[in-house]
Amino acid sequence: MAESARPFLVVSSVGPDSRHAQWLQGRRGFDLALIDYAGGCPQSPEYRLWHREGMKWPNLAYLSEVWPSLGSYAAVAVLDDDLQLDGLALDRAFELFQQHGLWLAQPSLRLDSAFSWTFTLQRPYLALRFTGFVENGLTMLRGQDIAPLAEVFAQARSGYGLDWILPRLLQVPARKVAVLDEVCAFHPPRRPALDQHWSRAEQERQGLELCRRYGVEPMEPSEEGFLLSPRGRAWEAQGTSAEVIYATAHRFVLHQMASVIQKFRPRPGIES
Repeated sequence: MAESARPFLVVSSVGPDSRHAQWLQGRRGFDLALIDYAGGCPQSPEYRLWHREGMKWPNLAYLSEVWPSLGSYAAVAVLDDDLQLDGLALDRAFELFQQHGLWLAQPSLRLDSAFSWTFTLQRPYLALRFTGFVENGLTMLRGQDIAPLAEVFAQARSGYGLDWILPRLLQVPARKVAVLDEVCAFHPPRRPALDQHWSRAEQERQGLELCRRYGVEPMEPSEEGFLLSPRGRAWEAQGTSAEVIYATAHRFVLHQMASVIQKFRPRPGIES
């Protein structure tokens, strides 16, 4: 694939269930880089392709070493390969990332998705919510931050713990981390591929050890502000305060997801 003038990049380690073909539908502003860990991904002019076994985050560290121009992209989205959203949605996510000067972000998740944190579920009427961290399965970050973080990426075997580590290592200012409610992805509920390598208990052990190595404590979810979507602003224009719209969006999700959320026992990193 020739060098591209596109400003953004999507990266994923892909196997037989990869949905990357969907990501290309309607794409305008981003390139795609794939690391094939299973050996079944064909060459294509639509993306760059490497073949390497291993997990997503160590593979990103490898990619930053063999492809230094990775860091020249304005923003990079590191996605689980089974996430379902199209190129138009990804383009919009990158637009929001740049428009609001974000350092870390993620698309929100459809309510019927598999999820680890309830705050990542899409809120209607909101464009985005400023949060303390984002989920490592669909992380967006600045290209310039990848090389400085390559060491921790190389050590993040399952990805557990990176949610909390990245904002701390980057020393992210307030309101520079966000869940993008205006952009929504579907994460199919199924047994994660990581569970075929390590038990959930072992993933937790690895992640907490990584946190200790970098002097980072697990974080409780937090929200530090929000912006309304066009639909939310239209509602506000009718006389409803932004705060009421925000509260209504939260109540809607909690009501819709009550039977799922009540099974959770909130504790940093162990919401599911």
